[in-house]
Amino acid sequence: MIPEISNGLFREWNAKLHKWPVMLTSGERVTIEQAKEIIRRTDSFLIRGYGGNDHSFNRRLASRLRMPHYNDHSVTPELTFDQQLDLREKWHTAWSVIEPHYVNNDWISTSYAGGPNGWCWPTGQISYTEHVGKWPTIEEVLEDWTNLAKAFPFLDLAATLMSETDSPIATILVSEGRAKAVAGSCSYHDKYPPIVFRDYDKEPHDFSYEAEHGLPAIWFYEWEIMAQNLSGLAE
Repeated sequence: MIPEISNGLFREWNAKLHKWPVMLTSGERVTIEQAKEIIRRTDSFLIRGYGGNDHSFNRRLASRLRMPHYNDHSVTPELTFDQQLDLREKWHTAWSVIEPHYVNNDWISTSYAGGPNGWCWPTGQISYTEHVGKWPTIEEVLEDWTNLAKAFPFLDLAATLMSETDSPIATILVSEGRAKAVAGSCSYHDKYPPIVFRDYDKEPHDFSYEAEHGLPAIWFYEWEIMAQNLSGLAE
């Protein structure tokens, strides 16, 4: 459940949020195996069933992972909306998906101009400097981090939502399986490895489908084996 607003603080913080607020995130590095599990359960492609412009890649991976919610009749049969929603929910449950309001990873297949991205990197680094989404509330972002903290109690991080003038509004602290919101301060990030700020002006801008994918191919082979053992799904 979304945490109750107390003492008017959430209302005050939400009033300072703008349409696309940045969420600065830093934390203790996790192991690659931990990062793999986080991304497996939180990546946008697996949750939504669609991704970037490399439709051939998307179609093949959806088939390998038995994703019934991938909207392509060459992979999944033609179903009613309710049937597809039911299969999607069954797959999410079998795959242990954590579906957020806003706090996403987007490494598998993305059309984002900046390329694959997310708060948990495949290397295990915890770092994020992008906008968190359109018109979020502090309560929704806190609920996301609360669910992530419960699922991955080894997480130790701080996530600060910024105002339109780049002032910290609220910081969410995650550790020991819990998340709490406090008045925003960038000083909470001082204890963690430096945040990585990407310089898009220095990155190549030549389009290629390969640039839409940010994970090692071996991960997909491992997940394909896992998918074959999922029960309760239509073939």
